[in-house]
Amino acid sequence: MFCKLNHELTPIFLSGLILLLTACGGNGNRQSTDSPEATAADTIAVLREVGSRYAQTSHPDSATLAAMLRLPDIQRRGIPEHVDVIGPNSVISEERIELLNIATTDEIFSGRRRFLELSWPIVSSEYIANDATGSNPDGNPCHMTVRYEILPDALLTVDTLYYHDGMEF
Repeated sequence: MFCKLNHELTPIFLSGLILLLTACGGNGNRQSTDSPEATAADTIAVLREVGSRYAQTSHPDSATLAAMLRLPDIQRRGIPEHVDVIGPNSVISEERIELLNIATTDEIFSGRRRFLELSWPIVSSEYIANDATGSNPDGNPCHMTVRYEILPDALLTVDTLYYHDGMEF
């Protein structure tokens, strides 16, 4: 139910995001839009506003947001649909079960190991090309979720999940 409601609100959120980015375009007193500092600051401000799929999920801190700017997925795909930090107070749901092959629940729930989860909408042809199960999305919206371990100096890719709405895990 929450995913459907959240999915229905996504076009509204994206419209607001576009308006925010347009408004941040600047006036005569601001640095050029070619300035990397302005672009990074605008992107970090937008990333802070991206919602989570789960209640009580913590948001990325400033260092993690800055590290996100260097991710090839952010540079290629843009702002994600969802941003979640998996750590204390997180939910290890069915689609996150693969994380337990990387870390124990104690490591995750104690905060000794934390993961960043970013999700983007994708076209069905990309889903079909990358889905190992061979399931057909049947016109349902498709998504890609990439999980990164949050390390002191980097974000390390640990898991990628392709799925579509209506899919059972």
